[in-house]
Amino acid sequence: MGYRTLLVFITFFFGCIEEETTKKDLLKRDLFIQSLVELHTLEATINETSFSQQSLTTEFNSREKLIFDSLGTDSLLFYTTLEYYIKEKPEYLGALYDTVIASLRIRKEKYKEVVKK
Repeated sequence: MGYRTLLVFITFFFGCIEEETTKKDLLKRDLFIQSLVELHTLEATINETSFSQQSLTTEFNSREKLIFDSLGTDSLLFYTTLEYYIKEKPEYLGALYDTVIASLRIRKEKYKEVVKK
């Protein structure tokens, strides 16, 4: 086997391993969407308070950790997934956000119904 053939084979082999590993290190679609919905809800809730900026940041970080814990994930995996979609699949991220926005609208309507009662 020639050196060029061996080099092509090795490059292909390690490229496949890296791509497979990258995909394994991302949140599943539904969990990623659920994380986005929860974080945007948290952000809206925090922004409605009258805490100082430092207190807001501290409160957000604390609640963010609780959200990730409740979903069985962590911030590193979430932000790795977010970065992947921003850099590699921005059009797919847009489609995911369509689902996030729809979920937030439904949540808002349910909240309005509860408040009316």
